[in-house]
Amino acid sequence: MSKRVMIVDDEKEIVKLLEEFFEKEGFRTISAYNGEEALHKVVKSKPDIVILDIMMPEVCGWELLDFIKTNPQTSHIPVIVLTAKGREISRVYGLEHGADDYVVKPFGLKELLIRVKRTIEKSSTPHFSPGSISKIPIVLGDNLVFIEKEEISAVKAVRKESIVYFKKDEYRSRYNIGSLQEMLGKQFYRVHKSYLVNISKIKKALLPEANKMYLIIELGYGKEIRIPVSRKQISTLKKMLNIGRMKR
Repeated sequence: MSKRVMIVDDEKEIVKLLEEFFEKEGFRTISAYNGEEALHKVVKSKPDIVILDIMMPEVCGWELLDFIKTNPQTSHIPVIVLTAKGREISRVYGLEHGADDYVVKPFGLKELLIRVKRTIEKSSTPHFSPGSISKIPIVLGDNLVFIEKEEISAVKAVRKESIVYFKKDEYRSRYNIGSLQEMLGKQFYRVHKSYLVNISKIKKALLPEANKMYLIIELGYGKEIRIPVSRKQISTLKKMLNIGRMKR
């Protein structure tokens, strides 16, 4: 099966050049023209390697590199940083943050091909460590920013996207609740088809009736939300939270 190369660059001419070159060499290509688009595609398509530009709008290449290398779904994917930044400090920064190789523009296609092949060959077997990611992207104004998962209280499904409760505010995430559940790991529990909660943020559990249960989640600054628990999860949550000691 052909290897998949993901090309991330806001210069369309470079993307087209690399697409044509790698496809002639027997690769399949996946392209993204900015960091936000790349965030979605790298999680969804899981390419065999990413060729990543650094200077891009919305989400810069350094942030995208950190995301790829700390996301349990993508951390195994090798990344070649392709950029005009040739200073040693930039090369060192990229390598320290998980880049597998570094190519400075302008570059030779044959050299890049050799580096891609060697990097794919050297890449280890995928190793997933759920919950290892420390930050996730959310929408803030017209941009994406990364927030610490430890500060997230809950996630609510909204069609194909999600609402993330972060500290006292609500933010939109362009990832669905299933993708966020994989990113956030075992500290977060799916209590309902529409809700994911941070176990450490639960203030109390309410059991108004035998077949109903609600979790009260603190958001800070006197704000809290009440989240319903599906019937099939009630017994699990009772054991997990040692419900006999919690307020009703």
